[in-house]
Amino acid sequence: MIVSDIKAAFAELQAASRQLNQLILQQRPSLHLPSSDQVLDRIVNEYESQPNDHQQLAQIITDFYYQDGQDGRQTRSFHGVVNATADIADKIGHVNQHKDNFRRTIQLFRQQQGNQAPQLISELQKTLIQSTEIDRSLWGYSQLSRVHLKQVYRHIPLLADRPEKIGFSWYMNGKSIKKVSHSEAFELLLELGESKPHIRQQLAVLAQEPQATQLVQVQTLAPIMRANIRYADRRQAMNCSIPLFIPAQTGHEPLPAITDTGLKPELGRTRKARNDDLLEPTPLLKSLRIHRLKSSTTGDNEDSFD
Repeated sequence: MIVSDIKAAFAELQAASRQLNQLILQQRPSLHLPSSDQVLDRIVNEYESQPNDHQQLAQIITDFYYQDGQDGRQTRSFHGVVNATADIADKIGHVNQHKDNFRRTIQLFRQQQGNQAPQLISELQKTLIQSTEIDRSLWGYSQLSRVHLKQVYRHIPLLADRPEKIGFSWYMNGKSIKKVSHSEAFELLLELGESKPHIRQQLAVLAQEPQATQLVQVQTLAPIMRANIRYADRRQAMNCSIPLFIPAQTGHEPLPAITDTGLKPELGRTRKARNDDLLEPTPLLKSLRIHRLKSSTTGDNEDSFD
């Protein structure tokens, strides 16, 4: 795997995305996006006048790049609903295939380069912008710094069947919970620096814990937009950071009923704590966000933490 393979895969993805956008601008299918003011608050555009909904959709589909000052851990989210004719659905399939191919080339490059991969990929992300054809109408071109791999990787969602109703809501307070062994926690603390007083204190706390103590590392996830989809005979829920395409005989077929929310989650909104929460509320090792499982945990419940 050489850098030219990655650049070629990215160029092919750009070309496929451009073809999809051209088809969308030609067919102008019925769509629903959050209000224009909300969208424009979240993107940088280079149109002399306010872009219309289909131009905004084209920008969202090709949102591959960091903006200046963007947190590297953050991905932008733009939901919506769009009619997908057979031609559009076919182009979406091609784009998603090229996304998967680009991701595979990056993963193979990481495997080949080992410990040097992070720095090399960071440099590569900058050169991808310089060495491939960039559509100057894409948002924020003048402020681009590098390719945002997570935003490039995410598929354009396309449903297999047409639903009756779609509702959007923010999923708040999601958590990633990972089992950690006693020895793994010890090694993680040492990596933070054994000479630091607060790390030495946590090492002492961990040393007093039995080896069999069940530990989990907890990470609070960013709010996630969820699409709650209702069909005549079933329901479906899925994450939706890019507008959702639904099959349609014609582009101008009326959209299903849609219940929407804003592009930003409501401030101060929290989820009620579960009565069966298995984590001790106070972390055992604060620097690592490692908690003990409550002593009442049974073997059946342990499978919830993988």
